Amino acid sequence: MYGSVMVSLKASESTERGGLCRAVATANGDPTSNSLDVAGFIDDRTAEHHKLLAGSRVTNLRALAALAAKANPHIPDLAAMDHTIATFCNDLRECFDREESMVFPALLRLQTQTRVSRCQAGMVRARLRFMVAEQDAVLGLLSGAGDIARRHLSPTGPCESCHQLLLAIESLQAGLHAHVAREQDELFAWALAREDALIAQIADESHRPLV
Repeated sequence: MYGSVMVSLKASESTERGGLCRAVATANGDPTSNSLDVAGFIDDRTAEHHKLLAGSRVTNLRALAALAAKANPHIPDLAAMDHTIATFCNDLRECFDREESMVFPALLRLQTQTRVSRCQAGMVRARLRFMVAEQDAVLGLLSGAGDIARRHLSPTGPCESCHQLLLAIESLQAGLHAHVAREQDELFAWALAREDALIAQIADESHRPLV
């Protein structure tokens, strides 16, 4: 699921289809219901963002990648991995910032909406599609760095420090995968189902006979 931006755009379509089914079921057949505690869910995910960025895991990962590259200057792969980790750390922060400043407020507004205009129809879906693509791209960076570390891991490879680096990558991967999966499968799926239901109301109203 977590690959390049182009692959993740296709993957998001699959996520939406599966998520919509779960959201509709959760809403007891009515996806316009507010069965999900959206504000509480968002507060929990935001706290996870801050915990991940404020903790030592990201800074430790960055330091270990730089150490592996410095200890093996003759291996271009490890210099590339160090750059990838630096890009990941920056992109992760930006991804969280965009989610908190753009996506979460839009979903809080969606929860209280009772109708949507024709010009606004599909705006939530479009925004979530780009958010899923960004999440998958960020996770793809971390996965790619892990692949490089495995290739050069001692004793078959020259990188002694890659053992500790790989543990740090895999630990962060596990936490991020769980975090992103909850957002995509629960919050985003709920939002897609709710917006679709509001859009369906437009179609229903357009077929009502004039009195």
